[in-house]
This record gives sequence, C-alpha cells and structure tokens, in this order.
Amino acid sequence: MRLRLQLLGGLTAAALGLIGLVAIYFTLADRLIFPAFAQLAPLFAALLVILALIFAATRHVVRAGLCLVVAGAAFVSVIARTERLMSDETVPAGATEMTLVSYNVMFRNAEIGAAVPEITGSGADVVLLLEARALFSAMPELAKAFPYRLGCDSEAACDSALLSKWPLEATRIGPLGAFASERFLQARIAIGGTPVTVIGAHLSKPYFDAFAMSELNTLRHRIEGIGGPMVVAGDFNAPPWYWPLVRFAERTGFRTARAFVPTWPTWSGPLGLPIDHVFARSARVIDLKPLSSPYGSNHKGLIARIALLPGPGPAAAPAPAEPAPAGG
Repeated sequence: MRLRLQLLGGLTAAALGLIGLVAIYFTLADRLIFPAFAQLAPLFAALLVILALIFAATRHVVRAGLCLVVAGAAFVSVIARTERLMSDETVPAGATEMTLVSYNVMFRNAEIGAAVPEITGSGADVVLLLEARALFSAMPELAKAFPYRLGCDSEAACDSALLSKWPLEATRIGPLGAFASERFLQARIAIGGTPVTVIGAHLSKPYFDAFAMSELNTLRHRIEGIGGPMVVAGDFNAPPWYWPLVRFAERTGFRTARAFVPTWPTWSGPLGLPIDHVFARSARVIDLKPLSSPYGSNHKGLIARIALLPGPGPAAAPAPAEPAPAGG
C-alpha cells in the first residue's frame, strides 16, 4: 500500500509539473529561458495523455480528467497556431514557379559531400546553405549548376551561402544578432521575368534567452517596405506553434505550405520538430518536402515549390555590385 501511494504521489507530481510546463507555453513563451520549454508543448501534452490513461486505469478520475483537459487545450492551441501560418492553396493561372532548397548542412559533417548530386539535380533555382563550411570544398562543383553565389567567399568565413541559377541583385549579407556574422542573406532575382526577393535566415537556438526573439524583430524590420513576391527561408530554430514565430508571420504577411516537415533532430523521424521553414509573401508555397537523406546533418534539407503571384515589383533598395559567378 505504501509503495502504491508513493507511486501515485510521483505520478501526480509529474502531472503537475507537466501542467506547469504547458502553462508556460500559454503564458511565458516570450520570457527569458522559457522559449525552449514552450516549443515542446506537444510533447508535454502527449505525456499528460499517457498519465491520464494511467490515472483512469487506477480509477483516479479527477486526475485523469485534469490531465486530459490540459493536454486537449495544448493540442488545440498548437493546431490553431500552426493553421495561422498556412497559406491558401489557391494559385492563380499563369503564376511563375520557382524551386528553392534550404538546408542546414552542419559545420562539421564529413558525409555532406554525398548531398551535392541531389542538390545540383534538384531543379532548384535557388539554394540556401546554412553552416555551409563543410561544403566549401564542393563550391566549384555546385557552381556548375548555380553560377551565382552570395556568401562563403572564404572557408574561414563560410557560414551561410545563397546559390542561384540566375544573377543576384540588390544583395545584402550580415548578422542577425550578436552571434555569427553571416546569418542574414538577401538578394533579388528574376525568374521568367518575375522579380522575387529571397531572404535566408539562421536564427539562434531558443535557449539563448531572448536573442532569437530579437533576431525575429530584426528580420521583420529589414524586410518591411520590400514589395513584390518574397521568400524567407532558413533555420528558424522554432516550430510553427511557437508564438513569436506566429506573430512574426502575421505581422509580415508570410505564410508557408499546408504541411510541415519535421526537420530536427533527424534521428527522431516523424516525431521531430519542424524548425526549418520556407515562408512566402505575394507567393504561395505549394509543395514542401525533405531531401531524400540528411547526409550526415542533424537537420533535414527542404525542397520547396513556390508560385510567384503577379503584383508590383520590389521596392527600390540600394544595390551593391552584382556578385561574380562562383566559379571557384
């Protein structure tokens, strides 16, 4: 009997702890330290469902009911927030299509060279590579398919790179926050006569206190005033139910595909977190799928098909000289 009571007490304490973590998800996601906890809300809710089943089996109905109510609220919130990021599937006739690859290849990755054939054979117009140093030696091979490049001018400075089949204009590269110096890339290209602004971003991990939220604000301010079709892709280190990311999308008008790809960690399969994204404005992400293999990275790469909607061209922006073809 004593052991049984101790077990019940332990399970009850675990349930109360999980309920507290779900409460953080609802109330403190913008506060220091707590963003990382908020991202795991579905996991906490799933554990509460398991505890509810245990309580129900042992006839502790009130405890079971409380766990189910809190878990249900968390699941409903996650679904509702995720829906707010999804775009309308309607694509007008005659829309120009582009293909984009976004891939965090991981700095130290001895296997990443095997990804080059799939990247070059993907049919992509644009490729965004993050933590790209592991692929620096493959840049000449990649340049055969993507002769224009922004970033990774040297191996030591190779953090992020934007590769393109088409000339890059109005380019910009720099930091998003206090960490690495090449976590923001911007360029304008023309596909089938339709100009589109492409932004690459790599945000900090959520356990770096408020840095990631500050970087989202910086990203929002940098893209304000840019008109025409725009695509923002990269490693956001945040799932679609993360409230600051939802708020960013709603304030900027960006939306993504009707389905998300669990990209991290790769070993978790379908139970992973979708923290790598492709967002579009004045455009539609009509298909989003992973590369066939992570090729040694801890992130899955994404291939996105995007329909560019007709509309006014991009707002004028200072344009440095066009980068030379990336032949070496």
